Amino acid sequence: MSRVALVTGSARGIGRAIALALAADGHRVTVADILDEEAQRTAAEIGGHAVHLDVTETAQVQKAIAEAEKTLGPVEILVNNAGWDEFRQFVDSDEAFWDRVIELNFKACLRTCRH
Repeated sequence: MSRVALVTGSARGIGRAIALALAADGHRVTVADILDEEAQRTAAEIGGHAVHLDVTETAQVQKAIAEAEKTLGPVEILVNNAGWDEFRQFVDSDEAFWDRVIELNFKACLRTCRH
């Protein structure tokens, strides 16, 4: 049965591979990313839909999900793939770095699951 999926951070890399696999399995996929041109190419390749999404912005999460649902139908599969990190020694990190890691890797998941 075809279901609607939204994959964050799916313009390239692991997220793109997830979007391709979901589409190959017959699902309708929204490619959600801040990389608009790459997201459009991925969506075109799989016959999906691309939306701009910065997962650190609640309003953008709400807008992206609403657009995905308007275009493809209710989102039944959510893949929280977007994330970020930078290899550095913990002693060389600071609170601004911690905040960015938490914002992108934790709070982004909360935002998308909530909406």
